[in-house]
This record gives sequence, structure tokens and C-alpha cells, in this order.
Amino acid sequence: MIQKSDLLTSSDKEIAPGWYTLSCEAVFSKLKSSPLGLTHAEASKRLAEFGLNELQAARRISPWRILLEQFKNILILILIAATV
Repeated sequence: MIQKSDLLTSSDKEIAPGWYTLSCEAVFSKLKSSPLGLTHAEASKRLAEFGLNELQAARRISPWRILLEQFKNILILILIAATV
């Protein structure tokens, strides 16, 4: 996956304007792309360098864990104590 910091030079990192403030041409230049997209060669190179554009599967949280997490809040404990 391409990180924003991977595409910026050291002088860009110091200034680092928001991407939304740049012109289309400047964004294409920094991302080494064009309005037509990446060339097949560039896409293959980035795929080999950065891998597939996938999210890692998150660890599943059990319902019991979610229930127990509710009792970490001090206000919840006070309310439970008040009901007893």
C-alpha cells in the first residue's frame, strides 16, 4: 500500500500541504500518475512493491468481551452499586 509519506520528498514533508489544496496536475505529478491512470508497467511495479490493496482482517471480538468491556466505565459501576 502506498503511504503518503512514501511519495513525498524531504522538502515536501516539511511543508506537506493537504492533497485537496493541490491542483490536479500537482497531484498526478506527486503520485506519478496521469488522468488516464497508471501504465500497465507502473501498476505491475507498484503491485510487486506494495502488494495487493487489501485490508487486513481484524481480530473478532467475542460478545462476552463486549459485555465485560461495559463495566470498565466508573459511572456504570456507580449505577450498578446504586441499584443494589
